[in-house]
Amino acid sequence: LLFSYKFEVACMVQPTLQLTDDYINFPGQSFYKMAFLVVVRWFPQFIVYTIDTSIWYALWQAFAGTVVGFRENLGDVKDFKDIRRSFTRMPEAFCTKVVAPNDELGIG
Repeated sequence: LLFSYKFEVACMVQPTLQLTDDYINFPGQSFYKMAFLVVVRWFPQFIVYTIDTSIWYALWQAFAGTVVGFRENLGDVKDFKDIRRSFTRMPEAFCTKVVAPNDELGIG
C-alpha cells in the first residue's frame, strides 16, 4: 500500500490541489473545465489501481482456495504427498499423452 500511495497517489495530490486552487482563486475559471482536468489526470491512476486490486485479489483467492482445499480434503490432491507424487508422475504422463511411440515414428 505504501508503494501504491507513494508512486500513484502522492504525485497526483499537488496538481489536483493546484487545479482546484485555480478554480477557487480566479473567478474566470470554469468548474466543468477544472472537473474535466481532474478526472483526466486521475483516470490513469484509477486504472492502475483497479488492475493492482485485481492482481492482489487473484493472489489472495488462490491462497485462500488452497488452504480451504487442503483443510477440507477437496479435489484430487489431498495433501503435499499427493502433490509430490503427481509431479514425479508428470514426465511419464507427458510422454504417454504427447510424445509418439518409437514404432509409429519408424525408429527402432
